[in-house]
Parts: sequence; C-alpha cells; structure tokens
Amino acid sequence: DGGAFYIKFLYLTPLLIWLLALYLSLGVLLTKQNKINLHSPEEIREDYNKTISYKQKTLMGSFLALSAGLFVVICLMIFR
Repeated sequence: DGGAFYIKFLYLTPLLIWLLALYLSLGVLLTKQNKINLHSPEEIREDYNKTISYKQKTLMGSFLALSAGLFVVICLMIFR
C-alpha cells in the first residue's frame, strides 16, 4: 500500500535529519592530523583559519539540520 509507506517515511524523516546533524557534529569534534611546519607561522595561521572556517560551517549545518528535524516533528504533531 503506497499510503502506508508514505506515512512511515514521513515519520522516519526527522530521525534521518537528526542522524545527519549528529554526523556533522561529530565531524567537528573528530580532528584530522595536519602537518605543521614550525618555521612558517603564516602557513600555520592559514591552516588554522581554514580549519576554524570549516568547523563553523559544519556546526551551522548541524544546527540547521536539528532545527529542520524539530520543525518536521512539530508539523507531524500538529497535522497528523
């Protein structure tokens, strides 16, 4: 039955969105090994700025995914 699958998928959607948010959040916490040249402070500064920018974008994506999942849950509770 197509309708039953649609309803199940609709209720599964917030969990999938929250799993995406969890994945993005863990990507911020888990660090990768960077090669550091101690004789080049400019290179260290650039690498630091790139890393911080990437982590900020990833955290914003995680926040948006959490918010979208919460919005979907609220809509499902109101319109069910």
